[in-house]
Amino acid sequence: MINLEKTDRKSCTDAEEKLIWPSGANQGCGLHEKIRILILTPRFPPHVGGGAEVYGTYARMLDRHPRVRLRVLTEVLSHSVHDESFSPGVRIYRFLPLRDNKGPISLGYKVVSFILQYLILTILLPILILIDHIDVVHYTRYYWSPFLIYLKLIRILTGIKLIVDLRNPDQAEKFNFRLKAYDRILTNSEGTHRAAQAMKGNSDGLHLIPTPFLKPVLSFETGLLIKVSNSPFDLESVKPYVAFCGIVSERKNPHLLLNAFQQTRCYQEANYSLIFAGENRVPDWNRRVQQVNRVYYLGPLSHADSIKVIRGAELYVLPSGAEGVPRSCLEALSLGVSVLVPPGIPEFDRYLPQCVLSTLSIDSLAAAIDSAVDQGCRGNYPFEINDPITVTNTLVSIYQELTAIARPIQGLA
Repeated sequence: MINLEKTDRKSCTDAEEKLIWPSGANQGCGLHEKIRILILTPRFPPHVGGGAEVYGTYARMLDRHPRVRLRVLTEVLSHSVHDESFSPGVRIYRFLPLRDNKGPISLGYKVVSFILQYLILTILLPILILIDHIDVVHYTRYYWSPFLIYLKLIRILTGIKLIVDLRNPDQAEKFNFRLKAYDRILTNSEGTHRAAQAMKGNSDGLHLIPTPFLKPVLSFETGLLIKVSNSPFDLESVKPYVAFCGIVSERKNPHLLLNAFQQTRCYQEANYSLIFAGENRVPDWNRRVQQVNRVYYLGPLSHADSIKVIRGAELYVLPSGAEGVPRSCLEALSLGVSVLVPPGIPEFDRYLPQCVLSTLSIDSLAAAIDSAVDQGCRGNYPFEINDPITVTNTLVSIYQELTAIARPIQGLA
């Protein structure tokens, strides 16, 4: 199912290609074996969140790769948008129902959204595969067992290859490996990789590919002014502050952080504030936050505004119970902000052990916050392992391996 197409570029040089893809992904400017990829993900920019940013980064890099033709199937947006960051050759299908990001999701909404998601996927996926001559479906988060069986059937009937992307140990533990609805399994961290290997029983087909990450490009022209519910909010007015950015869910222990912060010296004596920013999935969270002085829940923010929240913080804290390598922590580290990171992440244990939360309890977290505020906690994380070009080239090599196995093509085998 590999399609041979001429490159979209009218002219280029070896030097220009190596400048973009130095690891040798390009092989001249003539005829390329285009591998057609369909990425299936619930969140994709301009949606906000770590997952959206990961697949946005993948898409931007794959868009520039001369061996790949990209399609994306994702959720609709609540407003119209033009994907200006992608070339005309990239097709982004926004057909899946949007999950509520204004507050906790009701049981009724969950049931309706769940049914609609999989109904639309069941109808639409084979149509897109046939129309766009897809070679590889790269999917994440859609792990419902009946749908995995359906994916396996599509693979048998069409000859496509399936890549499942597991983003944290919790996903690895819940994924049904016995259905074998995959040709390759990607993990983004050592902890996720170990969990997947333990659940699968072996390492066959498992690939550890770090989260692609590019340090944020900062603009200081607007300072720390952000937009909250379409109104301006000046972060300078609540400094100094401790920050948390991401989905406010029980798994990330926001109540633990809220309770621990109230016991800290920096709150009781130094007038520190605490800021939560991100989609809320915790019932009664707004009322709980409003009961505590100098604690702010800003709601879902754009990625650019989330970066401003992190940049202006004295300390970034993520007391989560299950993570791969959290992108928000990488953003804080890259901005020179002190961090407290979740336990149980081998990469953080290795490169910034002094910033790892030893236990997730109120007393220990309060003590860690005061210590990090007083002494700083930045570590020395090697960002080169998350280099987007290196990571994407590794991903493309897996695409090539799969498609070459399916149908050998001269120059790929």
